Amino acid sequence: MIKNYENFNEVGQGQGLGQMTDQTQADDTGAGVQMRNKPKLIISGYELSPKMVEAGEDFDLSINLYNTNNENTIYNLKISLDQNLQAQPQGAPGENNALVSDGSIFTPVDSSNTFYTAAIYPWNYTTKNIRMNVLPNAKAGSYVMGVNLEYEDYLGNQYTTTEYIGIPVVQKARVTTGEINIEDQLIQGQPTAVSMNIYNTGKDNLSTFIMKVDGEGF
Repeated sequence: MIKNYENFNEVGQGQGLGQMTDQTQADDTGAGVQMRNKPKLIISGYELSPKMVEAGEDFDLSINLYNTNNENTIYNLKISLDQNLQAQPQGAPGENNALVSDGSIFTPVDSSNTFYTAAIYPWNYTTKNIRMNVLPNAKAGSYVMGVNLEYEDYLGNQYTTTEYIGIPVVQKARVTTGEINIEDQLIQGQPTAVSMNIYNTGKDNLSTFIMKVDGEGF
C-alpha cells in the first residue's frame, strides 16, 4: 500500500526544464547490495507567484518533486537551491552596466537555501514552497537556477542529481518629464518650437520609445 507523506499531490503545477545533467550515481563504497530498480527523483513541475518576478520584490516558488519509481521509496532527501546561476541575461554593448546578474540574484526569505524531506514513497509527490527575494538591481531577463537533490534508497545507497528551473525577471519602467520650454511666442496659426527633456528613472534600458502629446487646441 502506498502511503501519503508530507503534502503529497497528484497533479504538477507546470513543466520544469528537466534534467540537463543527470549526475545520479550509487555509492560503491558501502557494503550494501546495489539495487537494479534504482529510485529516480525529478521536478515534475513548478510555479511562480507572480509569474513575472519583479526586481526588488518577493515572490513565491512552489516545486513539485516526484518519485518515478513504482517500487522503492526515497529516503533522507536534501534539497538545495544553487546560488551559482546556470544561465542569466547577457547585456548588449552600451547597455546599463550598473545592473548585476550573478549568483546572489535570488535569496530565500526567512529561511536557508536547503530543505529536508524524510521520505517520498513510490509514485508519489512532495511539494516545497519557498518565498524568495530578487535583488533590486537585477538585470531584466530569464535566469536558470539549479536545484540540487541528494537522497538514499532503503539499502543506504546515495544518489545525487540536479534539476533546473527558469525564473523570468522584469524591471519596472519609469519615465519622468522635465519642464516644457517654448522658444518663441505662441501665435495662432503659426508653428512654434517646443522642447522638453525626458528622463529614464527606471533601472532598465528603454527602446522604441514613443511619446504622444494631447491637449485642447492641438
